[in-house]
Amino acid sequence: MSSIPIQRDAPRGLLYRMIRAARLDSSLYGAVREDASATGQALTVVALVVLSHGVGGIFRGMSFEEKENPVIGFLFGALGELSFFAAASGVIYLFGKQVLGANATYARVLRPFGFSVVPGLLVLIASLVSLARVGAEAPVLILIGAWRLAAGYVAIRQALGLGALKSTVTLLVGVLCGMVAVVISTRVLFELLRLA
Repeated sequence: MSSIPIQRDAPRGLLYRMIRAARLDSSLYGAVREDASATGQALTVVALVVLSHGVGGIFRGMSFEEKENPVIGFLFGALGELSFFAAASGVIYLFGKQVLGANATYARVLRPFGFSVVPGLLVLIASLVSLARVGAEAPVLILIGAWRLAAGYVAIRQALGLGALKSTVTLLVGVLCGMVAVVISTRVLFELLRLA
């Protein structure tokens, strides 16, 4: 199994690490994989992205002709991102370890993958663009999605120590399972809200 060399980063703040993660700095992903104290930071990044998706859900709801309840928009946005991350990170770990034989623990996958969602903070821009109704939301979302995929690839490659092809396959399996989790969780929420 091949692995990308790791450089230790000096103990720095969360913002510094987030900027490096957004720049696809592979040494950052390798460093947080090994740094057990970075678990809280990785989960903070995930929480910020979940919150951004929730707020984005409010803005997207405001762009509909029949305005959506802001709380419902927030719930759908936040639940979608949370269920995506939980499912994708779990599947990436299990697929990498059980199917591809990577030597990793869930925590060593969670930390780099948690930092890889940093580009998701930009979902607020796409949501604000939707308010203008100029049709620019889709290109912004495509850009954010591509950036997240690139960051996820670097994170997985560092977390699992796999080659390029195996890392790509693992990422795609994780993303697909994450998307299925989003559909299921938001459908369940929709049904619960409809019954209420």
